[in-house]
Amino acid sequence: MFLRGMMMAQAATASDPYWSNVVALLHFDGTDGSTAITDEKGKTWTASGNAQIDTAEKKFGTGSVLLDGNLDYVSSADHDDFDFGSGDFTIECFISINAATGNYQTIAAKDSNTLGRSFQFHIYPSLSTIRFVYYNTGTIVTGAFSFATDTWYHVAVCRSANKTYLSVEGTILNPGGTASNVTMNNSTAAFSIGQDLYSGFPLNFNGHIDEFRVTKGVGRYTSDFTPPSAPFPNS
Repeated sequence: MFLRGMMMAQAATASDPYWSNVVALLHFDGTDGSTAITDEKGKTWTASGNAQIDTAEKKFGTGSVLLDGNLDYVSSADHDDFDFGSGDFTIECFISINAATGNYQTIAAKDSNTLGRSFQFHIYPSLSTIRFVYYNTGTIVTGAFSFATDTWYHVAVCRSANKTYLSVEGTILNPGGTASNVTMNNSTAAFSIGQDLYSGFPLNFNGHIDEFRVTKGVGRYTSDFTPPSAPFPNS
């Protein structure tokens, strides 16, 4: 209830009580077709393949990032801010998929066969599943959810007090949390959005992603909550 109250207060005051813990915030706003990606926390992100801003489809603001499922992704170089170790964190965004069939679709990953493996965060629409995978243990956290096409969903993974929680549209899919006391490997791979960079299974996202936020040191969602109703605040 406390966290839900904090989220409601955040929407009302347009400020984030955990702003100092936010290490990446991408609104994916900009000019249609642009490959310029702005991070409100100042990190540099590169659009690869045909990844681009699409102003015709968005959850909030003026655009979202369009990923066509064919080697499109957005990435930022390895940084200490993306080394979560055994600490708390939250990775969240809004997603809208173009197809509910096929293999895993990566939301975010820090994973390379040459630079080390930290995590995968992905959905498997045809199996109505969302998953987070820890490396180097390979521990998998799974939640069941049926994703429809052309529909926006808030999705999140967070760790708080050594337990991991998955949520879609404010509903915790594994109440009470799972995967206790798992330490994440510190990979030097890039942080990627929309594709896993481990060679052999790129696991491309096919659709749109908007309002992508990474928070280090805070697990924001440990019980059911009201999803954000406005863009994530910049302060």
